[in-house]
Amino acid sequence: MDPSSVAGDLGAAVNDPQLQHFIEVETQKQRFQQLVHQMTELCWSLSESLQRFNE
Repeated sequence: MDPSSVAGDLGAAVNDPQLQHFIEVETQKQRFQQLVHQMTELCWSLSESLQRFNE
């Protein structure tokens, strides 16, 4: 495979609006999943703390 053709394909992909949109959507999904995970951890920690406090 010719390195210059790979670079050209990569350059074309970077300028592809559909690819850019896809990357943005997937990045937003990942951020949302990360926030859900963090909030779940926080809720579990809080729940465990309250349980120990009430014993």
